[in-house]
Amino acid sequence: AVLGGNGTVGAGDLGAGSRSISGYLAPGDGIGTLTLRDAVNLGSGAGLDLQIGNWTGTTPGVDYDTLVTAGLDFFGPITVNLDCTGLTNFSETAQTFVIATAPTTIYPPGYNATTLNVTNFPGKGTWTLYNPDNRSDFGTSLKLYYTPPSYKAWVNIYPTLYGATALPGADPDHDGIPNLMEYVLGGIPTVGSEAILPTQALNPGGLTFTYSRASSSANDTTQVVEWTNDFVTWNEIPVGPVSADPVTIIANANAPDTVIVTIPRSSELNGLLFARLKVSSP
Repeated sequence: AVLGGNGTVGAGDLGAGSRSISGYLAPGDGIGTLTLRDAVNLGSGAGLDLQIGNWTGTTPGVDYDTLVTAGLDFFGPITVNLDCTGLTNFSETAQTFVIATAPTTIYPPGYNATTLNVTNFPGKGTWTLYNPDNRSDFGTSLKLYYTPPSYKAWVNIYPTLYGATALPGADPDHDGIPNLMEYVLGGIPTVGSEAILPTQALNPGGLTFTYSRASSSANDTTQVVEWTNDFVTWNEIPVGPVSADPVTIIANANAPDTVIVTIPRSSELNGLLFARLKVSSP
C-alpha cells in the first residue's frame, strides 16, 4: 500500500494508537511535501518513494520530495526508491537532501537495513541514509547523502576494510597490489589477483603500455607512466582525464576506461624498453 501526495494527514487520521506503517510513503504528486501530524513507525517491509528534480536545488518539497511528521522511527529493514527521471543540473558533486523532518530526533535504520533503489540516475557514486563522514550525525532530519566516485567511497564498499587495512598503501589481500592501485585498476582489494595489472608489448612502432582505469580515479589520483631503457633513469608521462599524445584514453561508457601509452621504438637502448605505472593521491 502507498500513502502519498501533497497535503496534510491530520492527527488521528491514521487510526487511534495505530501509527505503524508497513507500506510506502510517497511525498508529492510529482515532487512535493507530505505532512503527517502523527508520529509514525516504519516497520519491516515499509519504505519511501522519492523523487529528485533539481540536483543543485536546496528547497525540500520543491526541488525534491520531503516528508514532515510529528515523529519518525524505524522498526525493521526499509526500502528507499529514488526516481531521478528528468533530473536537472546534475554534476558529480557531493549533495545532501533532507527527505524527512520531525520535532524529535530521527535515527536512521541500521546501516545494513536499508535498500536503496535508484533509477534514471546519471551518476556513478554512492547513496546512503548515513552521513558517510559521521554515521552518528543524528538530528531532527533524515538526510539522503550522495558521495561522488572517489577512493574513499570505493573502499567503503568493503566493510571488512577499516583502519589500517583501508589505507591507500595497504594490501589486505596480499597480492602485491596496494589498495590505491586496486582502485585505479578496478580490482577487488579483498581478493588477491594479478589479472588487473597493466600489460606491455614491444612492436615495430614502439612499446605499448595498456591498462584499464576506473573513470572516477582520473579526478582524485595522479597517474604517471614511467619508462626506462636502462633501469637507472626513469622518464615520466602524465596520464590525465583525456587523451594527450602519447596517451590515448578510450572511454567505455559504464565500463572502465582503456588507457594506452605508446613509447616510440627510437627510445630503446640495446633492445631494452620498459614501462610501469605509478599512482598517488593528491
